[in-house]
Amino acid sequence: MEYKFVGPKAWRAITKAIQTAGPRYAAVAFLGSDAPKLMPLTLGDVLVTNASDSAVRSHSTSPQAIETYLAAGVEVWSSGALHAKVIATAERAVIGSANASARSSRRTNEASVISGTDAMIAWTRAFVIAEKSESEQVTAQDLPRLNALWADGADQDNDRFGVPGINTSADELVTTSDARFFVCNYGEVDVDEVASKEMNRIVRRAHRSTNFGTDWLVLEDGDEFRIDDVLFLWDDDGLEAPVVFIDIPRDQADGSRYQAYRYRTDLDWKSWDELEEALDSSNYQRLLPDDLYIEGDLSYWNADLARALLDVWDLTAPLPTPRIVYDPELVPAGPASRSDAIPHRAPRFRKIARLAPESHL
Repeated sequence: MEYKFVGPKAWRAITKAIQTAGPRYAAVAFLGSDAPKLMPLTLGDVLVTNASDSAVRSHSTSPQAIETYLAAGVEVWSSGALHAKVIATAERAVIGSANASARSSRRTNEASVISGTDAMIAWTRAFVIAEKSESEQVTAQDLPRLNALWADGADQDNDRFGVPGINTSADELVTTSDARFFVCNYGEVDVDEVASKEMNRIVRRAHRSTNFGTDWLVLEDGDEFRIDDVLFLWDDDGLEAPVVFIDIPRDQADGSRYQAYRYRTDLDWKSWDELEEALDSSNYQRLLPDDLYIEGDLSYWNADLARALLDVWDLTAPLPTPRIVYDPELVPAGPASRSDAIPHRAPRFRKIARLAPESHL
């Protein structure tokens, strides 16, 4: 293998490409909390990232990801000037645009070249080593300070610390065709007052937006939604306007797990009569079971229903983008399979917790 080009959803190919013998050398500017899953580095590997105060405070680089890497024995270094995204293993070099984050994995279109040539591997490794020599090492002793910076960012207007293209809000409610969707019913449960206030603080401050309102819900044990998942909630009266998840689940003092979402403040729920009028007969019939529960994604599985429901509120989703892969051994060509796109155990939830109208952002 000399080189392969992958995109616009490149991380699946990157993750597979770097699962080779170490040591591995990575210089990736920004890390989301799920970076260790996308880029599973281990003992003896070297990672240079941008863990500067501004990057952490703006929630562009996650202290949680750094802590996971350190616990795994990864050597972590920080350079505030770093903007590269390259990885070198003993067998491959990866050079591209993708940060190690859910945004780069699911929301933005990225491109990478994966090379197996000795020269490219050597050059990439040399680049990381050179960046390391100009960087500061990050150790476990730095984690309290980094976590404090992260918390400080949550207490401020995110626009103040925003990094364009990394953590700034999108203008559209639904921003990716790779998102999953769910049509579910919900019930009410009691919520701990202290935990409720803490989640309100996090949601209002860390996800402040002039374009959207933000709320949160309580998850069942072991369940979670992905960032960008779309949720339609129904009750006896009709269907709520869609909401989109914007954050990872948060553990609270009462033992519950909460997850934040955003929604368009100018959209209202639709009655069943309005839905019957707006949808074609086949799609409306799919919403009639008493135990209605539907899941799918916006590209393949039940995508026709998802897009029809979005259209009820004059919303759109990006069209599916083909995965460009020139290495059939590295990543199978074609769309993701159903089992890859949707887990067998779908998320469940118990309570939608809506903020008072005056607190909508």
